[in-house]
Amino acid sequence: MPGCGNCNLYERDLYHAFALAWEKVIADRYQLMPEWQRKMGEGNALEALRARQMMELTSEHQPTKSLKSELVNKVLDHLLVNRDGSFEVKFLDGRKTKVPAIIDNCRG
Repeated sequence: MPGCGNCNLYERDLYHAFALAWEKVIADRYQLMPEWQRKMGEGNALEALRARQMMELTSEHQPTKSLKSELVNKVLDHLLVNRDGSFEVKFLDGRKTKVPAIIDNCRG
């Protein structure tokens, strides 16, 4: 009979998953710009605000080692931890990003 299948999840794992997802947003910035611009023009007030924030924050890109909690609070909707140790990061602009398993003690 298998034992407990839980992972040991640490704050650093959550931070690392967010940092990887944020780097992906930064890398995809120019592909995301048309969608953000569309939301600013056609979306509701909240969608326009989130799109503007993403445009501004990605233009002020700083290395992930210097990420601050203010950035996380401005852009992160939620972070889902999957059983296999991978993550799904959802940003407040609606974008979802998958982060491969970074927790080495999870059982699939």
